[in-house]
Amino acid sequence: MSGWNVRWMASTGSTNDDLLAAGRAGAPDKTVLIADHQTAGKGRLDRRWETPANIGWAPEGAASLLGESGRRVSREEVMAVMLSELDELLSLSPEQLHDRYRRRLSTLNREVRVELPNSTFVEGRALDVESDGRLVVLDSCGATHRLDVGDIVHLR
Repeated sequence: MSGWNVRWMASTGSTNDDLLAAGRAGAPDKTVLIADHQTAGKGRLDRRWETPANIGWAPEGAASLLGESGRRVSREEVMAVMLSELDELLSLSPEQLHDRYRRRLSTLNREVRVELPNSTFVEGRALDVESDGRLVVLDSCGATHRLDVGDIVHLR
């Protein structure tokens, strides 16, 4: 994990809050904080959650690592691979990163419902993701929507 400042903690309120405070205090670039337990996790749109201790920490699908390798994979090993991949992504130009993201995005060319924060939604075909991150959706009436926030549900 060369070049990364990685810390693990048993418990915290919010890793986002901790990292913001660390940044204000002069933490180096590429600082990563991993907590086994979060009591006041925060996400986009002020969404909150609790991460109970000992429920697992890896992304969905990571359970297949044991099956693929035939051995238990430590979180340190997974972190090293993830940070190496992040280093590669950080080395790309914005255009290269956007192109790679679009190629791997399973949402494009699918029917979707985008649930918006005001309790409305847009349904249609996801056509593109613009370089600023907006999802372009063509609805059944032929109107194009450029959406920068919402929960995406894949239909059909």
